[in-house]
Amino acid sequence: MLVIDDSTTVAVAEDGTVTDAAALAALAASPTVPTLQALGALDTLTGDYKLATPLEVSVVPPTAIVSTGGTGGCVLADDVPRAITVVSSQLGQSFVVFDDGAAPAQFVSLNPPQSLSCT
Repeated sequence: MLVIDDSTTVAVAEDGTVTDAAALAALAASPTVPTLQALGALDTLTGDYKLATPLEVSVVPPTAIVSTGGTGGCVLADDVPRAITVVSSQLGQSFVVFDDGAAPAQFVSLNPPQSLSCT
């Protein structure tokens, strides 16, 4: 979702575009767009992305993850191998979702064996 003016929220396609007629009308009716048009500065529209459905993530160090390819991985969580999906990473932190849907782990191994398997 794209949020501008802290009040206008519209759906965004996977490629980052807004093409839905109702969404474009909502953007045009926002306080920012007419102001930018009047100033002749509508080249860029600043907003924030947010998830349509919030996602609970856990933060683990990248060294805790044994990659299984792509965004998949495995961590040794509370001494149990658990499959995870990496959602994002930033400044030495990996944001992950535990694939089993169970509660996040209390502890993860910082140096799991590279042969760790979650299957």
